[in-house]
Amino acid sequence: MKKFFILFAAAALMLCACGTDAASTSEPPDQKTELEAYTAFLNGSGEAFLSNGGTCRDIYHVLYHTEDMPWELTRYCSLDLDGDGTNEAVVEVLTNDWDDTYKYTYVVLHNEDGKVYAEDFSSVAFHDLKADGSYRFTVPGAYTHYGYGRKQFKNGEWHYTFVAECCTIFAPDYNPDTETLAYIIDGKAADADAFAAYESQQKAKPDPVWYDSWEALLAAQE
Repeated sequence: MKKFFILFAAAALMLCACGTDAASTSEPPDQKTELEAYTAFLNGSGEAFLSNGGTCRDIYHVLYHTEDMPWELTRYCSLDLDGDGTNEAVVEVLTNDWDDTYKYTYVVLHNEDGKVYAEDFSSVAFHDLKADGSYRFTVPGAYTHYGYGRKQFKNGEWHYTFVAECCTIFAPDYNPDTETLAYIIDGKAADADAFAAYESQQKAKPDPVWYDSWEALLAAQE
């Protein structure tokens, strides 16, 4: 029954996702201002707020970095991750070189009401990022559980919605021979063909433009 509860809980999360807010009629934010705020944090002259209520002035503290972690900032991109009209900055960080599953962590910077917020996501929970802000997630473990999601920034922290999901379910006797896969798209049950079609559409979406340095990203905006 545990697996059924996992499936039902996932469906409930999607069904309970908040509806889209009414479109704003205000002028779009000045993208240069957003990038300047992110630059201040990345060069150590500005602070960022964390979801735990604290603040920090560098990515070391966002990642809870320790000296034995061979971390390196590898790529940068800027895109509207949550569809609010304001671009976030995404920094790809090499956080270990011994486990390909958890090799990278992504630090997302969000600017709201004059404040920069920073949050980190593992490459398992946040990978194959697309230019429209959608991404692929994988739940580690012995059973199949993966899909595609979107993020939304609310009340000082990031929330996620599983838009499309594939996961393993079992009959009550837990017999491995009765293992089946369940598919959910936009909160509704789907079949394997519909999920495969969704995956094809997702993979065909353009990737964000990544840069090897923050300076190169800034130069491209000029």
